[in-house]
Amino acid sequence: MRVDPQLTVTSNWTIDVSDGATIADFCVSITPVEDYQLPPEAYQHEMEREEMRRQLEQERREREEERKEREKEQKQIANLTSLVTEFLKKKTQMHKSSIHHDGAMYSTGGTNTH
Repeated sequence: MRVDPQLTVTSNWTIDVSDGATIADFCVSITPVEDYQLPPEAYQHEMEREEMRRQLEQERREREEERKEREKEQKQIANLTSLVTEFLKKKTQMHKSSIHHDGAMYSTGGTNTH
């Protein structure tokens, strides 16, 4: 097999030094090989980026769940606060009514017939 001094063949690329771009004082033309597959380490950056994207998405979902849980707790607290407030209002009204009724009895000197 005869090798043309103007043509160098590597395992993945054919480099024609007869015309094209100049690299380190050499004229080269690089043609990709059909169906060439990059080695896995060539995709390392891309794989790391995908893993980072998955982690960020998981963190976003966790934050969303925490937000929903906080909203649920806040609604429960608001509901309980409303119930306690209503209960205390009724108790206060009953107590005021009782004091007013007892006070009226004592001020008039009357007796309780109820």
